[in-house]
Amino acid sequence: MRAKAGLEPPVEPFTVACCQVRAFDLEDAEENLQGLLRALDEAGNAGAQLVALPECAYPAYYVRDSDPYARPGVRPFEEVAALFGAK
Repeated sequence: MRAKAGLEPPVEPFTVACCQVRAFDLEDAEENLQGLLRALDEAGNAGAQLVALPECAYPAYYVRDSDPYARPGVRPFEEVAALFGAK
C-alpha cells in the first residue's frame, strides 16, 4: 500500500467480517440471537477483529411497533450487547 503525501500507512492489517444472516420474525428472537452468536464465533475463528452484523439484526427487523423490546422472549439490549462484546 502506498501512502499519500504526509500520511502514514497503517501499522498492521486489520481484519473485518461482514456477516450475512437469516432474517427472523420478532417472535423467534432467541433463535435469532443464537444464530447471531454462532456467526460471531465463526467470524472470530476465521480471524476477524471487527464483525459487522446487519442493521436490526436483533431482536428482528420490525415495522409499526413502538417498543419491540417490551415483549416476552426478547432479551434486554444491555444483555445482548454484553453477549456480543464477550465474543
